[in-house]
Amino acid sequence: MLISMQKTVFLYIKHINHLPDSSIAKQTSCISKRLYLNGKSSFHLNTASIIKNIYPDIDETIDIEKFVQDNNVNDFVKAIKDKYTLFWKNQIQNSTKLSFYSTFKKDYNLEEYLNIIKDPNRRRLFSKFRISNYELEIELGRYKNTHTDLNNTGSRIQY
Repeated sequence: MLISMQKTVFLYIKHINHLPDSSIAKQTSCISKRLYLNGKSSFHLNTASIIKNIYPDIDETIDIEKFVQDNNVNDFVKAIKDKYTLFWKNQIQNSTKLSFYSTFKKDYNLEEYLNIIKDPNRRRLFSKFRISNYELEIELGRYKNTHTDLNNTGSRIQY
């Protein structure tokens, strides 16, 4: 979702660049740019932060309009996805909890079952189960630091 929002910001700036100087959106963009150049919080500052995060070698005060004009939105989105994929792989490699997960999940992609299951509630349940966001005792006990076993009669024994 974040990638989609960043793509929309990129396209919005591209749109504003083509507006006449007399338009309110263009004037608002100019005010935001002045605030940014003066080191104040603004839409331009937030956008520059996103771009600098993806392309760390860019100048300190980036000309956002020129950047958007000179760069293809698909290349920008690909750079964001590539950066996130590297982050994702790093998290899996350096996490003890994800070591089992990494034996099955090698690539960052949408799982096929999410395309097959059409019912949003079922898809949500599968996703919750997949990311351990469910209220099974085995998962809750892990966080409550409780240990449970079953005795010979099938009853729970809590320690």
